[in-house]
Amino acid sequence: MITVNDFIPLGQMLRDVSTRTGDPEYKSGLTRGWYIQVIRDALDSLAFSGYPQRVTLDFDFPKVSFRMDWPKGVFNIQEVYGINGDDCSVTNAQNIYWKREFNPLPYGKGYTAARQESGSANDAASDIVNTDPFNGKFFSFLAMEGETLYYFNVQNGVLFFSNTCSTFDKIRIVCSGTYGDIDNLPCVPRPLKKFVMDYGRHEFYIAKANESPGLLKMAEKAYQDMYDVKVGSWWQAMKFMKSVDKKKNEDLDEYNRRGNW
Repeated sequence: MITVNDFIPLGQMLRDVSTRTGDPEYKSGLTRGWYIQVIRDALDSLAFSGYPQRVTLDFDFPKVSFRMDWPKGVFNIQEVYGINGDDCSVTNAQNIYWKREFNPLPYGKGYTAARQESGSANDAASDIVNTDPFNGKFFSFLAMEGETLYYFNVQNGVLFFSNTCSTFDKIRIVCSGTYGDIDNLPCVPRPLKKFVMDYGRHEFYIAKANESPGLLKMAEKAYQDMYDVKVGSWWQAMKFMKSVDKKKNEDLDEYNRRGNW
């Protein structure tokens, strides 16, 4: 019988991880949303699939800043759409693509990215290769036909949107999460707690190492705590994951999705 006692609520896990890093009030410059991402990434690295129920949440589009703090109720983002209209009558919906290292200035302008559209009609005609994976080689021809692409990225727990998203009234996020207080969301099985905390410590020290190079030694210690072949928390976590057979995994999934916690 699976009960709420088999899981650690997200709020408690956030407090545990941020306390271990010496950042319980998120004053280091790393946001609460960043910590949520780290906890999710730790679970993903174990191929953990027992996420909370799938929900659809709408938020007003940030038309001034084109930036949104990690949305309330969201744990693991699965789909992002820009929509017009209201909850009962959506008049337009467009997929917003995740773009690797998408990093715009305020108002979604002047962005840089690892892969970026560029060039003009003449460039396309002269066979200049375009590096953008969605626009492809002949971006200019697509643009002349009126095709518009919409992008977002997440950095430090903040969602960034391209200026092409300015036409939307709302952002619709399909995710693993909850309609209520996400802090009460039971998301981490107790046998995985030590690994998630070690993972969080390692990511924190790596993120802050540019400001304080001495943290690299602490990051190395956290890494050893995870992957020591005798007592590493990763090995212990994987031992638990291997013990979770298909039936148990299905029960975990059903328990989380019902939301009766």
